[in-house]
Amino acid sequence: MLGLKGFGNTGPAMQRRRLPIGIQSFRRLRERDCYYVDKTALIGDLIDRGEHYFLSRPRRFGKSLLLDTLGELFAGSEELFRGLRIHDRWDWDEKHPVLRLSFGGMYSEPGGLGSSIHTQLRIIERNAGLDPAPDAMTPPDRLRDLLDRLHQKTGRQVVVLVDEYDKPILDVLGDPERAGANRDQLRGFYGAIKDCAHLVRFVFVMAFKMAEGNEDAEAALDRAMRQIRARGYADRYRDRGEPIHLVGAVFGGKERNLLAVRSEPV
Repeated sequence: MLGLKGFGNTGPAMQRRRLPIGIQSFRRLRERDCYYVDKTALIGDLIDRGEHYFLSRPRRFGKSLLLDTLGELFAGSEELFRGLRIHDRWDWDEKHPVLRLSFGGMYSEPGGLGSSIHTQLRIIERNAGLDPAPDAMTPPDRLRDLLDRLHQKTGRQVVVLVDEYDKPILDVLGDPERAGANRDQLRGFYGAIKDCAHLVRFVFVMAFKMAEGNEDAEAALDRAMRQIRARGYADRYRDRGEPIHLVGAVFGGKERNLLAVRSEPV
């Protein structure tokens, strides 16, 4: 059962807390004594059951806050979790370096994705007290190098958290050449994580789903199918010699009822 921190007393003297509207920082939420639905027991179960996760949810679904909570947890920020369900089941002596990336920028210009990756890795290197790797390195090589150096410095496996992993593709769906280039670059970049599996403790990747305000169901479905094709989901299955179908679905914004569905062969 989830606990809502701040609603323990329902009497007239109940002290009202702040609503965490727009807050994506778990530390800020806790330090400002905001209301917080305690989902940390579920987070603990998720960590116990696996090491690699991909989660796709709509905007304003708490994805970034969840990533930040995971980051603080693995970093060993015990003071933020006192009174929460996970506190007594977590080993606070085991702290892991956290590598967090977010692709919430704009990626329509050539070189924009590579520049963003280098900038984010450079900041992580600096905050970890590491010498910056040369920008001449490719993004996958720089990621491999950073994972190795974080592991060597701390003696612990690295936790990798990625927010809005596919936005560099979604931003340029109208430009198939740029979308393909960004997809290939991301594929190589994320492939570096798999190559360094022995250095990685936990991986959590977030993606967002976006619906246009006045878009009708068929137009939304056309857009969904373009996104599915652009991401190349079918590529890994082509050599199996089996029929492949891409399926897109559109749900209503408020009731979440199914509005339209389409299937097409590859």
